[in-house]
Amino acid sequence: MIALPLSRIANMVGGRVIGEDVTVDVPATDTRNMPRGRALFIALKGERFDGHDHLREAARNGAVAALVSRETDASIPPASLPYVLVADTERALAAFAGAVQRERRTKVIAITGSNGKTSVKTLVLSILREAFPQEGAVYANPGNRNNEIGLPLAVLEAPEDAHFAVYEMGAGKPGDIAYLTAIARPDISVVNNIAPAHLERMGSLLGVADTKGAIYDALAADGVAVINADDAFAPYFAERAHGRRLIRFGLDASADVTAQSIELDADSARFTLATPIGEIDIDLAMQGRHNVL
Repeated sequence: MIALPLSRIANMVGGRVIGEDVTVDVPATDTRNMPRGRALFIALKGERFDGHDHLREAARNGAVAALVSRETDASIPPASLPYVLVADTERALAAFAGAVQRERRTKVIAITGSNGKTSVKTLVLSILREAFPQEGAVYANPGNRNNEIGLPLAVLEAPEDAHFAVYEMGAGKPGDIAYLTAIARPDISVVNNIAPAHLERMGSLLGVADTKGAIYDALAADGVAVINADDAFAPYFAERAHGRRLIRFGLDASADVTAQSIELDADSARFTLATPIGEIDIDLAMQGRHNVL
């Protein structure tokens, strides 16, 4: 995140500045683990917590400003931190990250699916780091920062001049992927697979596919939809790509990218990777046909 004055952030999120128009350069949501720098403490609210109750602690631990959804008592320091007042801090966090992302030239690779999202993200990150070894050229959201709180924080923390950002996106309910892709619009999208997960909220496999298919709806006009040809919803996802370029991968169905002569053992896999521009032998230090896919 680059250094930004509160007035600029207020314009991004539709809020107003109360107090001094200080400059911040790092977001924070947990007073127990405040990052180094001029931190903007984002007072999020959940079912069992409210960041507004911890403004004093945030100030003591180094925050220089806050993003809040209710006015604080300016007569009681350190609650008198300068702040941006908004209607909803979670929505404001998304708007803030989305505005920052839109000003970058970073290419976004968005990955979702019922299983294997983190493995695919890690593999893509490793490949890109081989191709672009410069410090900060490639970034990915760390750990499980793949939801409505974690992803925008990861976007804000990404290097400004990264060539590529690889974002794993999780979905636990309808609308989640559409929400996340509005923050980080993808240039390349992939749904790794569809399986019966979160059916209590999604309703059916089609509901899962519909929610995750939003990752293709959001593609830039010149974006690329990477589709699992072996998945039952492959034709559906091709339609959701809305005429954008398609690259299909698979082991059983006809695909642009596939694996031949697969040999599996206890801790690795060997195969010939076949692509439209040629073939290459792969020795993968991961076991299982699913990792080949």
